[in-house]
Amino acid sequence: MDILFKFRYFITDLHNQLVNQYPKFLRSLSWKTKQVTAYRGQGMKVEELQNFKENIGQLLSMNSFFSTSLSEETALKFALDALGKSDLVGVLFHIQIDITVKYAKPFANIGQLSYYRHEKEVLFTMGSIFRIDSVEKTQQIDDNSIWIINLTLNNDDNKELKHLNEYLR
Repeated sequence: MDILFKFRYFITDLHNQLVNQYPKFLRSLSWKTKQVTAYRGQGMKVEELQNFKENIGQLLSMNSFFSTSLSEETALKFALDALGKSDLVGVLFHIQIDITVKYAKPFANIGQLSYYRHEKEVLFTMGSIFRIDSVEKTQQIDDNSIWIINLTLNNDDNKELKHLNEYLR
């Protein structure tokens, strides 16, 4: 907790930058665009993957900033990096974003602000809520498989989320 207190100004500034970039990101999309897919590749412990499998259809809240990419190829590289580590499996998140919905938690393409512009990074703020749609195993790559976790970004108007918030108050 002490570390969060020390970094509070940085965290607040990063969140405020996303608030500022969010409408710019939406305006940068074609007026025909209704849906965007973001991707994230990473290594994950088998137990954590099992938790995703057991919670299909449930909501997931990110407790940190969540870095993704508009490039599936870029994200896949991160998932493939995990294949060499014995305690991890490679996971590729596919995140569906309905652009017609107004989200309370901002996200934005920060590629133009990033040192790694080619990664086409989209950053979600802390507390972003996703629904776990499915978990699927892909074909094997050299005796290893990549797992695809399909998520959908949810907004605060979600009935389940409202019910939970009311319960917690």
